[in-house]
Amino acid sequence: TGGELQPYLCNLFVTPAWQRKSLAVSLVRAVVFLSGKVWRGFEGLYLHVDPTNEAAVKLYEKEGFKRCGKSWKPGWEGAAASISYYRLGLK
Repeated sequence: TGGELQPYLCNLFVTPAWQRKSLAVSLVRAVVFLSGKVWRGFEGLYLHVDPTNEAAVKLYEKEGFKRCGKSWKPGWEGAAASISYYRLGLK
């Protein structure tokens, strides 16, 4: 879509003491629910992720997000070699 606002999941982080307790899965599913059922009218939910963050990539792919085929080095990525762009269809 050209220039239209779309929901974007940004900076999901679970503190180490709460990791491996399905909290990240619950947070992602809550955002998917809000994006698709509450806010309505959106075609997709977007996010970016460091492709070397295997746990995050596995989580997002398991929840149905698909890599858009775009990777870039935006300048704010820190130690990441690149950033990958993912999308989940809401309709």
